[in-house]
Amino acid sequence: MAEDKLPGNEGSHARPLAVRTWTATCVTVLALSTAVSLASDLARPALAQDVASSLADRVADELTLMGAKGSAYDPQRMHALGADGLNLLLDRLFPETAPKPAEALPEEAEIRRLVKQLGADDYASRESATTRLIAIGRPRREMLLGAAESDDAEVRLRARRILAAWEVRGPSLVEASLSGFWKYAEGLKDAREHELLARRAVAVLERDFPEGPKLHLTRLVIAGVAKGGNESACEILRPLVASQDRRVAKFVTETVGSYKANDAFYPSLLLDALGSSDEEVVQTAIRWSESCRNVQRAEEVRRALVKIFESGSPALKFQVAYPLTREFDDAEAWSYLIAQCRSPDPLRSAAAQARLADAKHSPRSLPAEVLDKISPYFESDQLVERWGATKIVAIHDGPEVVERLIPLLGDEASSVADEAERGLAKQAGRQQTREALAAAAKSHVRPEVRLRAASVLNKLSK
Repeated sequence: MAEDKLPGNEGSHARPLAVRTWTATCVTVLALSTAVSLASDLARPALAQDVASSLADRVADELTLMGAKGSAYDPQRMHALGADGLNLLLDRLFPETAPKPAEALPEEAEIRRLVKQLGADDYASRESATTRLIAIGRPRREMLLGAAESDDAEVRLRARRILAAWEVRGPSLVEASLSGFWKYAEGLKDAREHELLARRAVAVLERDFPEGPKLHLTRLVIAGVAKGGNESACEILRPLVASQDRRVAKFVTETVGSYKANDAFYPSLLLDALGSSDEEVVQTAIRWSESCRNVQRAEEVRRALVKIFESGSPALKFQVAYPLTREFDDAEAWSYLIAQCRSPDPLRSAAAQARLADAKHSPRSLPAEVLDKISPYFESDQLVERWGATKIVAIHDGPEVVERLIPLLGDEASSVADEAERGLAKQAGRQQTREALAAAAKSHVRPEVRLRAASVLNKLSK
């Protein structure tokens, strides 16, 4: 009998009822499945909307915390929201650059009716019209501007209230969140997030040059890109360096230069700035090219600096001599700095001497072309030129440096002899240096060199 209850294998008497029961069950299941599927499809847009709303609420909460906690803000939760969270945050901080939702243009007659209702006798009607106009009237803003000049005082005041409700209240929000935003932005690691920052900065600066807190915020946005060391994001910023607005070009160059991830990061936009036709932009770029000998495009940087040195204004030539000497041991630039020590301009002379004095010892060997270029200055009757040449030799390392410094121990000017002694004391090959000093102390033709060499040797042996 159990067999007869199976669909398709019923007995002759049980089959009709079993078939009907089984069919009804299938229909019920199918109907339930269809209903669940339909409900799921209907719920899906609402669910997506809820998720978007939830993300927006979380971003709003984090922005509030940025303003409340400042530099003590913990960006961990904001980082967890990823690029979508960043995009919503930037929409709030730069509402003028946020995508505008499509607004249906209300009928002119409806707006005219509501404006007239602003002056209604009863308070409830006036309030109702005010609320409705705030909600739908923005696309017809020009009509509210007209109402704001109405002869009816009630209409005039309420129209102005409506216009005020549409105003962006960004600056106070921006100012409060600056420190907290930077705590977040400096920790961004994802390339997509850096590119979002760069695009938003472009959108802001292409509209107008910001001021006050908004300018500071824009700087932090660009700083986040530079801090991340992201070349592709910097490429998005690159056209701004060619902006006809000098403020924009200088601002981007300065910000990227001062916040870039490390000395090894030198994005193309800084190279563009070195080649700018605007001298002030070039000056800004030079300032951030003073630690670039190890960057990937070091040779391109060197060529750009040499071009400025050879064809730039006197002010640019003097400024660019510093990175050329410090980073690339450029012989012409070293010689130029020594010559500038005798400039008739006392400020220029003092600046040249200060730059030479500021030069630090490095393990680099002395290039032959540098020695050839500065050698004539060792015979100069000008103390500052002999001192400058000695300083240049003394910051280098190697046997040829020791050989050149030892005779300078006998210079009649103590400043030259002292500089030579300091250079000898910093040589990496201390044993070779001591041997050379011992030989000079014993047999150098000049007695003053023998005496000073013996003294230096004694100090190095302790």
